Amino acid sequence: MAFAALISLRYTMKKFVQSDFEQAYEEGLMSILELLNTAGQAYRSYDSQILKDVGRQMREVICRLEALFEESVIDFWEDKDEKEEINSYAQNLKEIKEELSTHPFWPQQLQDLPIAQTIARGIRRGLCSMDCFGVIHRNVVMRWRKGQSRTTTTNLLIPGFIQVAYKEVKSLHELFSLEEGDNIRVPAALEREIREAAWRLEDVLESLQVSNQYFLPQSQHLHGAERSYLEEEINLFTQKIEEQLNNTSAQPEEDESAVVSSGIVQFSEKKAKMVGLDDELRNVKKAIIHHKGPSEDSKRKIVSIVGMAGIGGDKELAKFAYTSLERKRYLIVVDDIWNTQVWDELEMYFPNNNNGSSVLMTTRLHEVAKYASSDAIIEKNFLTEEESWLLLRRKVFGEEHLCPHQLEDAGKKIAKKCEGLPLAINALAKHLSKAERKPEYWDRVAEKESSAIIGADEDATKALYLSYKHLPHHLKACFLYMGVFPLDFEIHTSKIINLWCAEGFLERNSHKSLENIARECLRSLIFKSVVLLREPSSSGTIKTCKVHSVFWHLCTREAEKDKFFHIMNSNANKIIGSQRRLCIHNNTLFGIKDVRNSMASVSNARSLLCTGPHHEYPVPKCMGFSLLRVLDALTVRFYEFPIEVVKLIKLRYLAFTYNGKLPASISNLRYLQYLIVRQCLRILSSEARQSYLPMEIWDMKELRHLQVMGRDLPDPTSNDAFLLNLSTLLGVSAHSCTYKVFERIPNLIKLGVQMELAPDVDEPLCCFELLASLHKLESLKWSVVNPNLQLLVPAASVPIFPPGLKKLTLSGLGFPWEYMSTIARLENLEVLKLQCYAFQGQVWNTKLSIFSKLRFLLIEDTDLEDWYVKSWFPSLERLILRHCYKLKEISKEIGDIVCLEMIELDDCNPSLVASTKHWADKIPARRKLQVCVKSSENDKKRKS
Repeated sequence: MAFAALISLRYTMKKFVQSDFEQAYEEGLMSILELLNTAGQAYRSYDSQILKDVGRQMREVICRLEALFEESVIDFWEDKDEKEEINSYAQNLKEIKEELSTHPFWPQQLQDLPIAQTIARGIRRGLCSMDCFGVIHRNVVMRWRKGQSRTTTTNLLIPGFIQVAYKEVKSLHELFSLEEGDNIRVPAALEREIREAAWRLEDVLESLQVSNQYFLPQSQHLHGAERSYLEEEINLFTQKIEEQLNNTSAQPEEDESAVVSSGIVQFSEKKAKMVGLDDELRNVKKAIIHHKGPSEDSKRKIVSIVGMAGIGGDKELAKFAYTSLERKRYLIVVDDIWNTQVWDELEMYFPNNNNGSSVLMTTRLHEVAKYASSDAIIEKNFLTEEESWLLLRRKVFGEEHLCPHQLEDAGKKIAKKCEGLPLAINALAKHLSKAERKPEYWDRVAEKESSAIIGADEDATKALYLSYKHLPHHLKACFLYMGVFPLDFEIHTSKIINLWCAEGFLERNSHKSLENIARECLRSLIFKSVVLLREPSSSGTIKTCKVHSVFWHLCTREAEKDKFFHIMNSNANKIIGSQRRLCIHNNTLFGIKDVRNSMASVSNARSLLCTGPHHEYPVPKCMGFSLLRVLDALTVRFYEFPIEVVKLIKLRYLAFTYNGKLPASISNLRYLQYLIVRQCLRILSSEARQSYLPMEIWDMKELRHLQVMGRDLPDPTSNDAFLLNLSTLLGVSAHSCTYKVFERIPNLIKLGVQMELAPDVDEPLCCFELLASLHKLESLKWSVVNPNLQLLVPAASVPIFPPGLKKLTLSGLGFPWEYMSTIARLENLEVLKLQCYAFQGQVWNTKLSIFSKLRFLLIEDTDLEDWYVKSWFPSLERLILRHCYKLKEISKEIGDIVCLEMIELDDCNPSLVASTKHWADKIPARRKLQVCVKSSENDKKRKS
């Protein structure tokens, strides 16, 4: 976790210095303006000595500001845009200096008062060129015009010791980057010391920043005791790190064999046949034996089996087939390859004799399989529930003995909890084979929190520890963070990405957005087989994911050890220590006083995450964390606004459930990037449906994600009211879709509009023409949650959508099918979802429409009876028809779409199902088109 701590500290130091720089620059310019005011008074009194002093003081201020740029600031900003902004400030300063050099304040020029006005105009121009100082500019000019007095700044430089510490942090960061590239290992003891030192320094910096910003005027600097305290802490940090680096060679390495002795859990077991490998064995044989043609008959083949550690079951798979390979035909099995360099070293020992030899390699990493395999990659799947029970039964009772009938139900539940991982099943079988075989005991083992299940998982976790140990540094924090969610929790990709971004441990890249960096990290964790993909999204990415139970236990254990996060429980007597994050998996714990006191002792916590089930009843608030960055209380319902929240000025992520209005003081959270406010279901009058956010929401310039169900953005009244960082806006109604709002959020990428119509009002659907002004919009969801199709009045004109849309979801709008020709013109559209009578009418003819890039199409709840389809969906991969009770058939021409992989029919007309199956069965098998039929009635029968 040292790498993540350094990333977070580096970002904090940049923010700390940037804040100090902005204040110093502001004060310097204000000092110059005040000196000009003094010069004007001296001119009126003909005091030449004062004018000489003014000239000298002004030059000193200019020199100090120059030093601010040249010596103390420029190294902190590595991003190209940041450097350009800093350089623009320096250019403004240079122009002011040139004005002073051309017109010095000497007695012979006393009569030339307009010189002072000329210089003042230059300063005002400099201020006006900086958007972030717009308000400051007005205050400065106002003070200058009114002649208000202000003490001249005596210390404008960023402290040099901060610069030294920043360079130290940067060097340590580079050390970890070097480790990943050159297989150099940073000792665990050094990692631990770096992590602790970085966290301590970050606590000091942010504590000082909070106290100054919350209790003192924004422009006041650190002085006296605070400055000495900070210098002492930074010196302590640098000394400690240097000490550790010097002692590194003397520190013994941790013995990994103490943690992991083998990839297989060994015990005196009943011999059992391999279970769940039939399909994989067939694929392996096919890949090794299959002949593609005469010229490829004798070529050496490389076949990779890729999957999570412990998923393959038997050690015998790793034996070499032959010891002498030269001039012989061979089959070699290489087990558990970790990186491409190892493969490069091994491959040279496998001669290509052109005699049909093969190499079978297993690996946990997709990138290694892709690098090594030119012939085939075989994905190893988890066991099914039936296969899991079969393996467990054979391991416990042997081939010749049956499981007693009274143990069978509990046994199946136990096997299911192993989630298809043979390694976990073997570990649990080891325990069960030695335990008493009574129904009462097996029932206890089948319980979710059974010590036997956890113990077995921990045994398996030791075997999987290397998967975590070999993760690159930038992925370790992301992986451990998955454990903040409860066991078996299905995690939505959008949530985990937002949380990672807000936490501050992702390494920034000027060429990519932070969200895209987070997505790449998640994909990497899946490719490295430590995170499981649960459900793909309609666009082919990741919708939900989870970690296997064995990895979840590894996450929580390592996180606790590294003080990365702590999961609260009813054992409040346990000393938590300086944990960075607190997790609540059961919100009723807030009602236990000892638990609240235990939480309050962790004053420097950066995150409070309530990820358990929803809790409808009031709970005592626990908000005494002044440095909190992330507060995820979405599963906690607040009946009154928690006003303590607005004092948490370092918050970047805030999520909670609350039905009332947000106060204007929410704008105190000026660093907030993610604001998510959910509403509980309630019945509202038509007058109460429309609720606006406070006007001060426009002052929250850092907002990137705004999700406020049942609330709207007000039309801004200020000229500088822009939310340039806002990329996601969800939960608003059509009242937010105004020209004044859209022009102030020009970088919006994702928009979700939710309309709730009054039951007795026929409102025309409008505002669609304004959407075209959102040039960067890629995803749009527009839904009417309670459509009355008899009263619904469609838009008077054909809707106009932004041309860059990639994903479009429409629901309850009642458009005529003729409007689909407009959607077909969206050249970048890849996903289209039409739900709940988004379109009305009996006939849809697509002959004149070409959906060139559409890959996913969903039609759900419709009165459509006839759909005339030609091959106007050249890129379609997946078609879902759901609750289409009147549609009797779709044209067989849709089967001509070469890319089409699946047609899913959920609760549809039986005639539609029969006709689709009929023509789909005639499509050649090589096309691999699947027709999946689902029925809610059949599901009910199976459950009963």
